[in-house]
Amino acid sequence: MYALALYISLGLACLTHSLAYFCMFCIYVLLILLLIPLEEDALYRAYGE
Repeated sequence: MYALALYISLGLACLTHSLAYFCMFCIYVLLILLLIPLEEDALYRAYGE
């Protein structure tokens, strides 16, 4: 799910040589890295270990 959004934004950045798309890719990476631990914690609370 996350991989597709990263591939699209990175592909657009490489294809168009656009700094804006590369910045968007970096923002997506940061958001994903921040959201994964939050999602794991929510799953642990919901289903236990």
